[in-house]
Amino acid sequence: MVYKKVVEIGRVVFVAKGDGGGKLATIVDVVDGNRALIDGPTTGVRRSVRNFKDLHLTKFHIPLRHGMRTKNVKKAFDEAKISEKWAETLWAQKLAKKAILDHYMQKVIDNQPSFGGFLKQAILSVDTVSME
Repeated sequence: MVYKKVVEIGRVVFVAKGDGGGKLATIVDVVDGNRALIDGPTTGVRRSVRNFKDLHLTKFHIPLRHGMRTKNVKKAFDEAKISEKWAETLWAQKLAKKAILDHYMQKVIDNQPSFGGFLKQAILSVDTVSME
């Protein structure tokens, strides 16, 4: 089986955990077998060394040189139109749909009366009936 997504300089990654989670970044340098220097100036991910366990490789690749500066990474990221290409992928659409569903469910949970409040009202109504 041939892997199409390999860790290389210029590979666009999805940051799954930690600072900048849920955003795209680009591998600028590979530190060792477990970590890489990433930068995402367009998406708001700060330049930092991250563990590969926190990153998911995408199919996108940008032509970068080793240790390129942030402004050059931003220029290459924008020229390749990675944000637009990412928005068209099924992966990004599923994440957006999940975020909308989570937001909607939170609103429903916040607006629905809690079971504890319902139980308290029922007990108080029984007490007032038995007192009369």
